[in-house]
Amino acid sequence: MPDKKKTLFSRTAAKAAAASLAAGTMAATPLAFAAADSVQNTAASDTPSAGQSAQGVALPAEGENLKEKTAADLERAEKARQAAAENVRKAKEKADSAASAAAAAHSAVQSAEKDGQRAKTSLEDAQKHDLRVSERIKQAQTRRETAEKNAQAAKQGVADNPFPDENALHEAQNAAKKAEEDAREAEAKYKAAQLKADGAKTESAGAETALDAAKVKEQKAKEAKVSAETALREKTALVAEKTEALKKLRDEAGPKLKEAQEAVSAAQTQLEAEKQKLTAAETKYSQADAALKEAQTGAQNAKAKLESALKDLNNARQAAEKQKEILEGKKTELSAAEQKLAAARKGTSPSAQAAAKLAAEQEKLREKQDVLTRARGAADEAKKQADGAQAEFAKGAKGFFEYTLAHSLDEKEKEGAKAALAVFETEKQTQKGDSYLEPTRNAGEKDSRTLERMKTALELAKEVNAKRQKDGGIDGRHLSVLGVNDFVMAVAQTNANYSAEYIGHSVAYNPPFEDLYWGPSMKTSEEFGGKMMGSLDGWWDEEKVIFDRMRKEGKKSRTEMDAAAAAAGKGEQVGHYTNLVDDLMWGGNIPKYDSKVIGYALRPGHYGYVHSMVLDYNETGKTFTLDEYTERFMKYYNSVDPQQARQRYLSAEQSVREAETAVTLQEKAVREAAGAAAHNVPDPAKIAEYEAQVSALRQDADTAQQQLSMLEGKVSAAQEQHTAADTQVRAADETVRQKQADLAEPAAGVNKAKAAVQEAEGNLRTKQTELSRIEGGSAVAAAAAALESAGKEAASAEKTVNELTAQWQKLEKERQDAEANLDALREACVQADNAVRQAKTDLETANGEKSTKEAALAPLAALNAAALQARERQSAAQAELSAAQAEVSAAQADKVRATAEISAARERIAAASAAAENAKRTAETAAAALGRAQAELAEKTRVLEEKETALNAAKAAFAPYHRRQKAVSGGAWAGGRAKYVPGAEFTVTFTGFSPYTKNTVVLASTPVVLGVFTADGSGSFTVKVKTPFELSRHTVTATNSWGERAQFVFEAYLPQNGSHPSAAHLAGKRGMRGASVSAAGRLPQTGYATVMLGALSAASLATGAGILFGRRTGKHRA
Repeated sequence: MPDKKKTLFSRTAAKAAAASLAAGTMAATPLAFAAADSVQNTAASDTPSAGQSAQGVALPAEGENLKEKTAADLERAEKARQAAAENVRKAKEKADSAASAAAAAHSAVQSAEKDGQRAKTSLEDAQKHDLRVSERIKQAQTRRETAEKNAQAAKQGVADNPFPDENALHEAQNAAKKAEEDAREAEAKYKAAQLKADGAKTESAGAETALDAAKVKEQKAKEAKVSAETALREKTALVAEKTEALKKLRDEAGPKLKEAQEAVSAAQTQLEAEKQKLTAAETKYSQADAALKEAQTGAQNAKAKLESALKDLNNARQAAEKQKEILEGKKTELSAAEQKLAAARKGTSPSAQAAAKLAAEQEKLREKQDVLTRARGAADEAKKQADGAQAEFAKGAKGFFEYTLAHSLDEKEKEGAKAALAVFETEKQTQKGDSYLEPTRNAGEKDSRTLERMKTALELAKEVNAKRQKDGGIDGRHLSVLGVNDFVMAVAQTNANYSAEYIGHSVAYNPPFEDLYWGPSMKTSEEFGGKMMGSLDGWWDEEKVIFDRMRKEGKKSRTEMDAAAAAAGKGEQVGHYTNLVDDLMWGGNIPKYDSKVIGYALRPGHYGYVHSMVLDYNETGKTFTLDEYTERFMKYYNSVDPQQARQRYLSAEQSVREAETAVTLQEKAVREAAGAAAHNVPDPAKIAEYEAQVSALRQDADTAQQQLSMLEGKVSAAQEQHTAADTQVRAADETVRQKQADLAEPAAGVNKAKAAVQEAEGNLRTKQTELSRIEGGSAVAAAAAALESAGKEAASAEKTVNELTAQWQKLEKERQDAEANLDALREACVQADNAVRQAKTDLETANGEKSTKEAALAPLAALNAAALQARERQSAAQAELSAAQAEVSAAQADKVRATAEISAARERIAAASAAAENAKRTAETAAAALGRAQAELAEKTRVLEEKETALNAAKAAFAPYHRRQKAVSGGAWAGGRAKYVPGAEFTVTFTGFSPYTKNTVVLASTPVVLGVFTADGSGSFTVKVKTPFELSRHTVTATNSWGERAQFVFEAYLPQNGSHPSAAHLAGKRGMRGASVSAAGRLPQTGYATVMLGALSAASLATGAGILFGRRTGKHRA
């Protein structure tokens, strides 16, 4: 805050200076002449009394600085509002915490009550379980008593049945076992020998039967072969006879038959040639298609390089801009240091140093005031945009097209926007006969034209493009890359609005051709996790399956496919797919075109989200790639997005506040510099310090300049790389377009070649038909048919002979093999019979030995079995006893646990009851705390509202005292500057000063105080000025003790045509010391005696008027 005593003294001194001027104190000085006819001061009676002005602006009291006061009031109001807002935030947190606590307490009550109910249920279950366990104990004890009796009886049985001698038992068992094994082995050998003998006999009998059959087959085959050879000889003779007859008839048939045969041969030759041409055309098309794909890959690579180069360029530019800021900062520091050094070197005059410092501070003030003015202008513009952003954003696509029409410099682009708007405004009749635009006019929030839905629609359009490029068209045909324009987007949007409540097409525009889809979502495939979005899944994938199936069934056109689908009654369609692949397959002479542009729109409706996609081979207005269109659209979207516009406005407001703070601080610095004029004492030691600072800062500035040069070199290199990459992209795009154009000719060649092949095939059929007609009308045909029939019969007979011969040879070999096999089998039968007899003898011997050993083992085995059974019964009885005892123990343990469960359940019931009571008391306390917190929040909110009202009032009081000061004149202008002839009078109007402030006005270059002027309630006042006779640049400057300042710059000049006051007239002026005209006609010059200037300076300093004389710096601001 400034020193109030100083401010009061300065104002008193200013009043004294003004009174002195009014009383004619300066009339005898050269200054009095310059000011006598120039000052038109405001009469004291025109100044409103203290209090409130006619405009409602507060009048300053004596010594009161309302500029600082309103700034301080605004700062206090803002801090009070922030404190109140913080109190509201804390109160809200407290209320939220209390609400959470109350909810938690209520939940605890409910939880405790539920715990009590569960404890009661557990007690009932435990009591029931205790009764069941008691019954189990009784039953287990009964079974244990029975088991003890059984165990005692089994023990006695073991004592009554001892085991036999162990060694004798083992020897008898081993002997019996070996005898049994020997008997089994002998029996197995006997059975095997018998089986082998039976098999040999069976094989021998079968071999005899097979040999008889082979002999019969061989004989029949031989007889059939002889018969077939006889028939072959007859058929061969008949073929020779028919061949001779046909030759004779053809020789007699005449030239027509020969001509028809030659025509057929020529047609066949022509067909082969056309097929070769088709193969060549398809090869050429494949080569062109491969070249196109290669060019597209090159274009993609070039675009990737362009993006990388652009990124490098932006990074380089950012680095260079940052370095520029660093360099400017260094230069600013260096300039300040140099000014300090120059002031230190200039001399030891306190007033000269103070004037230099004041001039520097005033220059800084003017710069910061300019920054503030620009910041306020930017804030006003940002506020204007923010205020209109919501309305502009709500216009949706219509606003986008209107903006393009109003601001684009591209006529084709404007044409497309105009056509798009016409879609929204031109009524059409739909195929249903109703209004096309009515659904769009009534769309409301569901309108497909909202900017959010338009943004999503563009992403979905990219999905379609990607699908077309990935899958290709019918039979893999390459499909064009789709662009987009305003017209097709508008058609898709209006179509979507129309079909949101109606399952069907409007057909208001056709083309573009439309696909419609109704589904549950508006998401893209990326949001579906990479899966195909619903619309394309139906339009393309599902319908392609149907399309491919119908083609396999022989359907060749949409007409046939639609008819088949209608007949099937399954609701199948293929039209969406054929539209997407640019071939509706209507057949006939209907032309086929590759689609060039796509429009896409979607919105919610009665049947979920409706998607409308339109394709067009026409182009209306300017066509963009989908990426270019999206970038263009997003620039508009970001410019009208209310949130972004609001953020830009808040940022601009923050810049204004920062600039205002900087101006306020700088005004304080100016005041301090002005006050220091009478007190500043030079310090020679500062010179060395300033020289060191200047040297160091110059080195820093040089280093920063070198770094900037290096970075600018990088920017230039990056720019060249970007330009080269952009050139490559353009060339690659041109190559793609050329290759697409080059593909058209091979494609046409393939179609032409296919047509030529079809035509050649038709010609061949015609010639063959003609040949058949000629042959059918003569005996030649009959003879040819007879020859053909005889030839077929002969060939068949020859084939039969060959087959029968091979069959006979095979059967002969089979008969020989059967005879050899029969001899071998007969010998095997004799050997097998001998083996059977020997095996039977061995079996009888083994069975006798087995019977002997088993008789010796029987009594010992009976004793052992009885002993084993007794011990098994004992083990079973013991196990039964152990189980009964374990069951009794388990039941008794369950009884203990059941008793414990009953006790625990009773304890839980008591605990739950206590917890419920505690929870209820806590809930009541929490509810009371919540009520208090809500009341406190209401009170804090009321205080915040009061502080916000006070802040708004402080802002209103602040505004009149913080405006930019200006000085203007309605005088003559020449060459872009105000110019007046010496002696001419004009007025200067000053605006933007604080209301009712006292403002000292000085005329320079040679300073002359014109007076002290009081601003009116709007901060304005007017000064009358007479042009000095010094032919140079002059200023009229108004300042006040609040640091406000404005300056008007003009020039005193003599017109070239000589229409100016005569030299004698100028020389005759009194009070102009040093003004003269030479004999050579030199222009007069003004200059006041140094002594007079010194006297005026001393008088001003003595009275505290603060009149300062600054030197010219070459920079002036109006």
